[in-house]
Amino acid sequence: TVPENAETGEKLFSQSAILGFSLFFSPISAGILLAMNMKRLQRKGIVQVIIFAVVFTLFQGYVSMRLQQGSILTLLINVAGALIMSELMWNQFIGKRIPYQRRSILIPLLIAIAIVAPLAWYVYQHPEFLETAQP
Repeated sequence: TVPENAETGEKLFSQSAILGFSLFFSPISAGILLAMNMKRLQRKGIVQVIIFAVVFTLFQGYVSMRLQQGSILTLLINVAGALIMSELMWNQFIGKRIPYQRRSILIPLLIAIAIVAPLAWYVYQHPEFLETAQP
């Protein structure tokens, strides 16, 4: 882990930012942040990260539609995806102890909220959407 006051290295979205975006938004959003870090560091593997993020998000959606609402398995799958992105993929493509400065998450956070808020509002207004998604 890099100290909070690290003054050396590139500005990157932190591992905790990637973890949080994966947990609270989707693995796709975390994959985009990780890919942006990799591009900044000129690392290979961006396509693999994006493909994993998309496939895992689709898998997560499929499983959550098949399970009862509020199933603990949905939460566990979400946490597993977040940890894969923030730990395994970070360590493989960025590096375990790379020095970096924390890059602000404000813009990605505003974009994610702008995408998720209308979707959440729609589902809130139309709860029958969730009922028809169950098997």
